Amino acid sequence: ENFSHFRLNDTLMVEEEKKNEFSVSRSENRVRIEVPDWLENIVVHTKSGDVNIRNIQLKKCNVMAVSGDVDCKITCESTEISTTSGDVKLILDNNAQFKVTTVSGDVDAYLNGVKTGVMETVSGDIETKITEKFEKITLNSVSGDVEADCKKAGGVKSILQTKCGDIDNHAEQVEGYNCLYAKTVSGDIEIR
Repeated sequence: ENFSHFRLNDTLMVEEEKKNEFSVSRSENRVRIEVPDWLENIVVHTKSGDVNIRNIQLKKCNVMAVSGDVDCKITCESTEISTTSGDVKLILDNNAQFKVTTVSGDVDAYLNGVKTGVMETVSGDIETKITEKFEKITLNSVSGDVEADCKKAGGVKSILQTKCGDIDNHAEQVEGYNCLYAKTVSGDIEIR
């Protein structure tokens, strides 16, 4: 009841209706959209709402949230997620490439069958579990900790850098594949 929707060219637009009067609302507005199997791309923009995407297969997924959390479980060729003050919880299956950026949010990712990707945060922590071989994954944080569990990936070729933190690398070292780059300025790095 609080949303309107319309079609703009080949795009379904769903917007929260704004009233011209001052009011305080205590109820949560939610919208649920079921995505048909034939749809290849989705783009979600939200200012203060959380985004929850579950069990869809796409070519491209792009999510931008200002102060909302993002929680996704998807199979996709290309995924891009950005938040300003929200956390990102992500499960990616068979994803060719991904990019996750936050300013003050944490990133918690489970990566299964990804090829390349980047996770960056300014003041949040990054925690990821990688379960299969990959080409290159980069994890960057300015003032947060970086943790990667690569046990099921079969080891990593790691390049790790921190200025004011500790580095603990317990992963089996391999050459030529599973390239993991992790960098933080004032946080710790742990690789297992």
